[in-house]
Amino acid sequence: MSESSSFHSAKLVSLARSLSGFGLDAANGGPVNLPDSSEPPPPESGIDLGPGLFFADGKRKVDYILCYKYKKRRSSKPRLSISSNGNLPIILPVRLEAEAESGEAGGAGGDAEDSKLTEEEKALMREEFEAGLLEAGLQIERDKEKLNGISFIRLHIPWSILSREAELQKIKVAVKKKCELRKRTGIAGMWDTVISQLNRPFQPDVPDNDIHKDSQSRVNFKTLKHSFIRDKLHLYDIKSTATLFDNATRSRIVAEIISRTTCTRTCQTTGISSLLARGVYISAFPLHDGPFTRRGTKDQRNERQLLHEEWANYGVMFKYQPVDLIRKYFGEQIGLYFAWLGVYTQLLIPPSVLGIIVFLYGILTVDTNVPSQETCDDNLNITMCPLCDAVCDYWRLSSVCSLARASYLFDNGATVLFAIFMSLWAACFLEHWKRRQMCLKHSWDLTSLEHEEERVQDELRPEYEEALQEKKAKLKAQAKKKLTQAGESVDGETDQMLASQPDPESLDIEDHLSGYVINVSTLLLLIFVTFSAVFGVVVYRICMLSVWSMNPDPEAKASVRMTVTTTGIILNMLVVLVLEEVYGAIAVWLTELGNVFNAVIE
Repeated sequence: MSESSSFHSAKLVSLARSLSGFGLDAANGGPVNLPDSSEPPPPESGIDLGPGLFFADGKRKVDYILCYKYKKRRSSKPRLSISSNGNLPIILPVRLEAEAESGEAGGAGGDAEDSKLTEEEKALMREEFEAGLLEAGLQIERDKEKLNGISFIRLHIPWSILSREAELQKIKVAVKKKCELRKRTGIAGMWDTVISQLNRPFQPDVPDNDIHKDSQSRVNFKTLKHSFIRDKLHLYDIKSTATLFDNATRSRIVAEIISRTTCTRTCQTTGISSLLARGVYISAFPLHDGPFTRRGTKDQRNERQLLHEEWANYGVMFKYQPVDLIRKYFGEQIGLYFAWLGVYTQLLIPPSVLGIIVFLYGILTVDTNVPSQETCDDNLNITMCPLCDAVCDYWRLSSVCSLARASYLFDNGATVLFAIFMSLWAACFLEHWKRRQMCLKHSWDLTSLEHEEERVQDELRPEYEEALQEKKAKLKAQAKKKLTQAGESVDGETDQMLASQPDPESLDIEDHLSGYVINVSTLLLLIFVTFSAVFGVVVYRICMLSVWSMNPDPEAKASVRMTVTTTGIILNMLVVLVLEEVYGAIAVWLTELGNVFNAVIE
């Protein structure tokens, strides 16, 4: 999914799932008394879903998870209600105003010199954010907070909010009208039948929910979809409001809501990404569709089990990928990536076959190759000059016969044709992928994907926003300090005057200067290390060639070139693998250190 702020810890996620079956009050640890929900429970479809995918009532589905580290606070103020349907009164603004006057509220009103948030400030920010989620219509259920432990908050979106957001985002839903799929007749129809029969063993065993077959007429019908409109529910094929939108769509809608929820009183931030960057929450992620190991029959597999058995399994490596199911479960961008990977892997079959043919041609013609024959003929007695001064002696060309024959297997006359074929193959691959991509965009209706990417690019990175907030607080603290040193009293009017001053909209070059210096210095050092590694391999080959040439053993001298070449290749490979890991870690560190504006600069 496009919400990539997931906490990559299997233990944490499994713990969240196991705790999802309990709804404990933060005050007394008892069960939550929930109001009657107008949303019906999910139907008994026979799909294997884990017990941790629903609230404590067993009806409302968990659409998103927020988790944070809880530490005991010095003050024992009452917390926000742990479970709400959006109708409970929110008393947070009054409380925040009172705490701000007493100097306990965090954010910009706190000490600007201390960039780390205290546990009290984080708790206030969480309460304001969760109050905003309740105001947006989401339903919340939390676990009992344990001392110095990890607490989980489960979010559920009710039907009223879900239908409204689906209409605003123009999510397509299946309508009642079906489209008949007519098969081609004649020679074209026979050809399609033959191709389908040949491809049947390679097709994944995944049900196609968009195509249905009439049991009587044996005619295939395709499900048509249209953008969701709340006023025209009678046109849609709605069996239950709980199953109209799949889990990925529900999670995406909830992610959109939590990404635009603001915290204006405790901190000037918008969205869950900023809170994750500031450590208020440590993770935000949707849940999987139950366990990935099948516990029932084949027809009771959920989507995660289908992907595990028909995609992420070595036993199905010869089958096509279930691209539609990947797109449905992980989103359009990941679906497009694996669709490209499938096309690339499939089109690699012709060059692989041709490469094997070229190699076999080299094996069959190596005995008739004139340069190889002359190199391996001892009767010619071709003597070569010494490879080094003083210690090296003259050597016979026939001593490198094995190396010459091995080189011919990969570099023969057919290699030229293979190179021409690969240049044409690259052009054909690009055109074929363009065609496949356009088909997927039409089938998946990805006309709005580019607009979504542009919107994401225009947003500030949370780390950049955090640095900008720290700069604003630092400038206000410096201005207040100057007034204090000048002997002027700082009262409420002075604070309002300082707050009304224009804030910087971006970081200056001075703020980035230290990062730029570190980046450039690190890059120069890495370039020097790379050249040193290459130079070291060259020196190693020269030294080893000289040492082995001084060996009195004639057999060792005969295989000196092969030995030096082989060990040099192995050393090069090890250097590349080690530098790849080291450079990857350094690149991540430099990216976090750079704190660069994540937008397209026109």
